Amino acid sequence: MAMMPRVLFALLSLVLVSCASTREQEIRRLARALGSGGEKQRTVAVLTPEIRGSADAGEAKAVAEMLTHELVSNAGFRVAEREQLKDVLKEHALAQTGVADPAIAAKLGRLLLVDAVLIGTITGHGAKTEIFLRLVDSETALILRTARGELPKVVATESIADKTHTAGNAATDKPQQKKERRLQATITGNAATGTLETTPEAKGKLTDLGYRKGGPGGYHQVIGRVENSGSTLLPDPRVSLQFFDRDKNLVGGSPCVSPDQPVLSGQKLPFACLFKPPADFAYYEATLDTSSRLFANRALNLEVKNPRFRKDTGSITGDYQLSGILTNREESTVTYPRVLLSLFDAQGKFIGSALGFAVKKELSPGAASPFIVTVHAYALQGKPASYEAFYSALLTRN
Repeated sequence: MAMMPRVLFALLSLVLVSCASTREQEIRRLARALGSGGEKQRTVAVLTPEIRGSADAGEAKAVAEMLTHELVSNAGFRVAEREQLKDVLKEHALAQTGVADPAIAAKLGRLLLVDAVLIGTITGHGAKTEIFLRLVDSETALILRTARGELPKVVATESIADKTHTAGNAATDKPQQKKERRLQATITGNAATGTLETTPEAKGKLTDLGYRKGGPGGYHQVIGRVENSGSTLLPDPRVSLQFFDRDKNLVGGSPCVSPDQPVLSGQKLPFACLFKPPADFAYYEATLDTSSRLFANRALNLEVKNPRFRKDTGSITGDYQLSGILTNREESTVTYPRVLLSLFDAQGKFIGSALGFAVKKELSPGAASPFIVTVHAYALQGKPASYEAFYSALLTRN
């Protein structure tokens, strides 16, 4: 009987080693699948997967760390240092977890100056954990590659960790309560000697709405502009559509391509929505969310020279082009310099928008780059006669 505990311990050890080995092999397989496209020296940021089901934060963090190692060692990626990633996200008041939207991931990628961002979900299902990963291009928000796998749970290790964590909390319970009481007293004292300073709320409204039914590919189109109607900066306006049937029941919705840059007071920036309506669609409502704070600091001090707006002679679909030279007048280097256009017909009616980037990805102070923005005729609700151009770029951290 004395040998029984040793035998059980040996068997348990073998099970744990087997589980760990299987997990490592599966993570290695996922990393290789993500790097199967053959791209060389792609720089990526690895975000902690979004937690679902019975998965926990510790497991999600461990998976992110293992993926980072395997992407560098076996998939040929260059990966942003996780501590540096944490610092950048903290500086911009962003979270590392909970990012499952490719559009938000792309925005983070541009903020972090990486080529792509790895996002995903980790879902606990009893004795297994399912992982679903997506590699998102920072410039286009397109999903470059996906990978899916299952990991066995190391139950014994997690149980020991849980017990240790509980014991630690019990040992520090009373000092923590004292700290909270002192903090409350400090807050009360401050409240008695002053008033809270408030910042004016960001305000905006949608203007110049236009709707076109059944365009290319059967998609419907809604266009318009976001106007900053307040006195403070509108940092990251989000436009979305809600779909209703004839009985005014909500039957669906769709996000729109929003301005993706701060809107100055009194300024109007364009947005566009393409959607295939549900079968019982009768009408839509466009809504504006001005509460979002997820945006990258953008440089606006850019200068354009020799702008030319003309019909594209090489286009068989009647497209237009705006070209010119963009110069960085900021005191620091900027990346992803871009041009956002609002188009108008001969009567001054807003008929659509277009977006393009400069040829050079990075501009040092005083540097210049040519740009060409193609305005697709099929995306316009009229014939363009004039335009408004807005120039911006991402500020590079010193």
